[in-house]
Amino acid sequence: MSQKELQRATVLSTCLKGELACARAGELLCMSVRHVKRLKKRLREAGVAPMAHANRGRPSHRRLPDEKRKNILRLARTKYLGFNDHHLAEKLNEAEGLTVSRECLRRDLHPIFRAQGDMIFGLMNRSHFLTQAKLEVAGSLETIVVSCSI
Repeated sequence: MSQKELQRATVLSTCLKGELACARAGELLCMSVRHVKRLKKRLREAGVAPMAHANRGRPSHRRLPDEKRKNILRLARTKYLGFNDHHLAEKLNEAEGLTVSRECLRRDLHPIFRAQGDMIFGLMNRSHFLTQAKLEVAGSLETIVVSCSI
């Protein structure tokens, strides 16, 4: 559970014991009295576990299907290497028949590219950026930060 959820559970259990009024608990948690009563009922019936967000651990409902995601990733690394997210979305729609929004590409594929060190989407409207290059010098790795400007 997050710190916020633990705090919520503590305040609600104090409220459940009768040591704190629902109105005061609502003020402390920045929620309505009605919502405090709903959460108190849930706490009374099922304990502390339901205080955690119900979607934790589940994939997003907006996520691309894995096969489509892999296909887009393959195309972005090969045929459309160097395209920014806007241009890539247009080309995928026109040439490949894959309808995907620019925002979807930005949201779903940027973390993949960042984790793998690829610079597929270009500079993304930045006039200056830093890039790291790792050089092997006499058997040891040294990291050099290079400043580039356009």
